[in-house]
Amino acid sequence: MSEANKYYTQAESLETDPIKKWKFVYARADKNRKAGRLGKARQLYREALKLNPSNKNPYLRIAGMYASSANKCGSDAFNKRAVYWAAVNEAAKAGSSGSAAVRRYKALAPDKTMIFSKSMKSGDPIKIGCWIGLTVRVP
Repeated sequence: MSEANKYYTQAESLETDPIKKWKFVYARADKNRKAGRLGKARQLYREALKLNPSNKNPYLRIAGMYASSANKCGSDAFNKRAVYWAAVNEAAKAGSSGSAAVRRYKALAPDKTMIFSKSMKSGDPIKIGCWIGLTVRVP
């Protein structure tokens, strides 16, 4: 994999067309995601967004990575489900192409009963650990 990354990086550095360069960066991001290097994949998806902001697929990939990490990134059921709020936030950036994902992730996030039982209210921050390393707010 490190040999392949070397060639991808070299090809990226030589490419001057941002759309073609986007394809290289996006492919590397996908490879890192599939290999479980989620932090690196997120970084590369963000680079891809800078190269081609009109393609919203990286937002959906990042949202999917957050969602698939929900059970690994929380100390209790509430915090694990709160990860879906991070996925909602990311999928929402994809606009209408992310609306189905937004609905799916919202349905998996903590409901009003869970929020109440944790004595939380709208706007309260929740720190998400592991590779995600974000703070989300109770909607």
